[in-house]
Amino acid sequence: MFKAGFPPVRIEINISEVRVYGWESYKKISGMSEETAADLEKAALEKGSDPSEWYASFQSVPPAGGCKFPIEIWNGQQWIDIERARPGAEKK
Repeated sequence: MFKAGFPPVRIEINISEVRVYGWESYKKISGMSEETAADLEKAALEKGSDPSEWYASFQSVPPAGGCKFPIEIWNGQQWIDIERARPGAEKK
């Protein structure tokens, strides 16, 4: 994904507070059409993403450890706080 110009982003959640489902389970439970699921998978695979690594929830996902989500973005070498990745952000 990164090489295609789509840097991966990850958020930290507390899974003891939210029920999450792997992609296969989510497809079945959500009731999405097979065509929609196939289109999403095809687009993802073309960009280097792996649907077997996807997770989803039907609940709102509360932030882990406070009022702000810990969000990190891959910069090609390491995961960094997304705030540090913004143009003009102070580099630490």
